[in-house]
Amino acid sequence: MSAGDGVPPEGVPWWMRDLGPLAVLLLAGLGLAATHLSADVGLYRHDAEAMLRLPLSAALPSQYPALAGGLFVLVRVLPFAYQDGFAVIAALAMVAMVAAGPSHVARPGWPRRLVVYLALGTVWVLLLRYDVVSSMLALAAVDQARRRRWGWAWCAALIGTGVQLFPALLIPAFFAVEWRERRRPPWLRGLAGACALGAAALAQQLLAPGTLLAPFRYEMRRGFEVWSLPGTLTAVLDPLHLRLVHQFGTFEIVGRYAGSIGLAMDVLALVSLATV
Repeated sequence: MSAGDGVPPEGVPWWMRDLGPLAVLLLAGLGLAATHLSADVGLYRHDAEAMLRLPLSAALPSQYPALAGGLFVLVRVLPFAYQDGFAVIAALAMVAMVAAGPSHVARPGWPRRLVVYLALGTVWVLLLRYDVVSSMLALAAVDQARRRRWGWAWCAALIGTGVQLFPALLIPAFFAVEWRERRRPPWLRGLAGACALGAAALAQQLLAPGTLLAPFRYEMRRGFEVWSLPGTLTAVLDPLHLRLVHQFGTFEIVGRYAGSIGLAMDVLALVSLATV
């Protein structure tokens, strides 16, 4: 293939091919982090400072699994202002995704162009939100599964589950595909994964009783952000009984049908993720 096909020369390291997009991403993200205040990162800092004070039962993050607290504390001890340090960690996660990206498509130039577009248009979301870390772990799990490195795929998915829960939806798919390829169920791997999650859950329950289900309780208490899809549905279905409430670091919209809309959106999200 010619260079115009977007295929890099053989033997050229990925970081040399992608240096331009990475530089744009890092400079734009770190510049925004230094000049803007993020409510989300403020919540992460609050959780980190609470964990450093202990006890764990009152300090673990309420909106994320316990493993997230370790990352928040790591950012706290870096020699930067907290928001700048978080942007650095998130940028490193994006670098890792760029490194793995070209193996996912037939035309390797596409992921690098996508990173440039994301850096120019949505770097605020990418580098000042915790979701980039769980996305990196989910991508790593899928990448290893595509390479048929099932042990590493399960490991990345399990760590991702401990970070933000949703990568757990990858595990049944890995189980099914490995079963189909090897003509036998990977019961041992499934048992090891279940034991790992069970041991982590038991340790958290013993060290910080009552915190295991905190992320679920947190989500059940939250309303809808004013610019979200369920928030829009709430406004359309019940425009005469709306309230704006400032909580969880943002403005949320509350209406009479919020419970039904929330349940429908949760079911839709789970079905969609499981289908993908």
